[in-house]
This record gives sequence, structure tokens and C-alpha cells, in this order.
Amino acid sequence: MADSAPVVVNLRDIHLPDPVSFFPLPVAWWVLLVVVLCVVVCVLYFLMYARKKMLRYALVELDELQFYQSQQTQQDSDTVMALGVLMKRYAQCQFPRNQVAHLWGQSWLAFLRSTSSSGQFDGDRGAAAIRLPYQKAVSSEEAKVLFESVRSWMQENPHRRYRQIRI
Repeated sequence: MADSAPVVVNLRDIHLPDPVSFFPLPVAWWVLLVVVLCVVVCVLYFLMYARKKMLRYALVELDELQFYQSQQTQQDSDTVMALGVLMKRYAQCQFPRNQVAHLWGQSWLAFLRSTSSSGQFDGDRGAAAIRLPYQKAVSSEEAKVLFESVRSWMQENPHRRYRQIRI
């Protein structure tokens, strides 16, 4: 035992290995990180694109109706009636159907006013929105104002919002 004492004194301390670090990551982890990031970006882009799909279709149809209205020599109410149908279809897609489908007349106007924040359907514009589709002749100025109001209303309500509508 006496001979082993000097040997123990000459031993060096145990060296622990360096702690494991997270960086730099191995190549496989970098590839997985890039793939996950690409998937997340693609899903977010698709969701944003899909949310506004109905708005894009409705605006294209609105442009077609407005072009047809501007090309007519006599001002009949066919395009304005089609505009009312387009508004109703758009509202049924963007809001809960059971709260929108049965609306007409003053209740439809109240719905339009409650879903527009910039007052497109206040005053004479609102009255025109429910009166013009049923007239035989519509002036081009009234139709132009109604088309502008409908366009701004659609752009204010670009995607589905399942909320309670207060009329």
C-alpha cells in the first residue's frame, strides 16, 4: 500500500468530454428544418389565397356586369338585378347562410348597413340598393354609384366571418 501512494499522486484528473451543443446542427437537421419551413409557408399561402377566392370571383363578375352596363344603349335594369343577385350570393358565401338567406327589403338593407363600416349603404345609396333592381329603367349615374358601393362592400368583407350579425 505504501508503494501505491506515489503512483496515485502522479495520476491526472479525469477529463470530461465537451458538453453537447445544439449548433452547428448536422446536415439532416438543416434539411428537415428547411422542409418544415417550406411546408408552413405553403400552407399559410394557400390559406390566404383560398380565403379570398370568393372575393376574386365576385369582383370578376362585378367587372363583367359593370362592363355590360356601360355597353348598353338603353338603360334597363337587367344588370342591376344581376348585381342584386350577385350581392346575395356573395353574402350567403361570406356570412352564415341561415342569417342571410331570408333577408329582403328593409332587413336586407339593415344587413348591408351592419356589415359595411364605411357607410356605403347609408341614405340614398341604401334606398337605391333595394329599389333599383326592380325598376324598368335605371339611370347610368345611379347604377355607377351602386356598382361602386357594392365593390367597396365586397372588399370590406373579403372572407368568411362566422359571427353574429346584428340587424
